[in-house]
Amino acid sequence: MLFRSLAWTNVFKIAPKRGNPKVKLIKAQIELNTLKDEIAGLRPDVVLFFTAPGYDRHLSTVLFGARETSILGEQWSRYQV
Repeated sequence: MLFRSLAWTNVFKIAPKRGNPKVKLIKAQIELNTLKDEIAGLRPDVVLFFTAPGYDRHLSTVLFGARETSILGEQWSRYQV
């Protein structure tokens, strides 16, 4: 068996009923940084993000600090599913 368990979370926990949160609400959630704490608490072997490119900057800020980061040196916006 490859995985014994699976966890799911939302990048932004608080949002309107439809759509994504506005900038003010996004900034507040980035400051709380619950995503990084969730990942650390679960200690996963693998973490997958199924998101649109608009989330890249937010994930980079939350997971790696304010600096810009590319994963494995790739510009992931070149790829499509």
